[in-house]
Amino acid sequence: MRECTKVTKIVDIDVYQGKSLKLDFGKLKDLSISKILLSSIDVAYGENQEECNDTVLRICKEKNEIKALPLASVNLKQEQTEEYLKKLSTEFVGVKIFPFYHKYSLEDEEILERISVLEEKNLPLIIQLRIKWQDSITIKLDGIRKVARMYSKLPIILTGINYGENLEILRFIKPLNNVYISISYYQPLSGVSFLIKHLGYRRILFGTGYPINYPEIAILKVVYADISDYVKDYIFYENAERVFSTD
Repeated sequence: MRECTKVTKIVDIDVYQGKSLKLDFGKLKDLSISKILLSSIDVAYGENQEECNDTVLRICKEKNEIKALPLASVNLKQEQTEEYLKKLSTEFVGVKIFPFYHKYSLEDEEILERISVLEEKNLPLIIQLRIKWQDSITIKLDGIRKVARMYSKLPIILTGINYGENLEILRFIKPLNNVYISISYYQPLSGVSFLIKHLGYRRILFGTGYPINYPEIAILKVVYADISDYVKDYIFYENAERVFSTD
């Protein structure tokens, strides 16, 4: 077995807050995670987005063991969301959407119009494809291709993606330089190496999916990948700090 690289700094872009979830910031700190991007998972299941995002913002302002930065979770299908996005606090570092759970297509004109607000505000877009492993997602990556081409300056991060989407990654995502993939749900053997081979190491972001997923798994996927320590640093923190301007 390859010697385990000592991890000294990690930025985790996939940490969730929810009514039924228990966050342990001390656990993440013990794993060398020094900064997280926190989002509400309850919005995906119909809870009030403004109230959920206010809760995330409050948690991030509290004195935690590690630095927490807020992501705004929104339902782009709601008509009032466009105005909400325009008024969104500058404290949020990005916006997360759940098209599968809110039952809309990314190719709908009204949805595309609301996404335009994010490019105007320089807010990266995180698309959550699945939350639970058993979810059979219906959002196809060719639809994401249209969004990425229309808003080529907008960083788009796919999370909840797994090996079942490998073919679509190669067909539709590979040519899109503004589309990134979080490894939080990506579990194939040598998966990190596969993504780097086809997308390049600057388009892979570190995420755990904690507390839904065990955070140790994501760390080990990078530590034991057949890649250099230089590339591991990009995945563990440098890419996230560049995409989200969190440094």
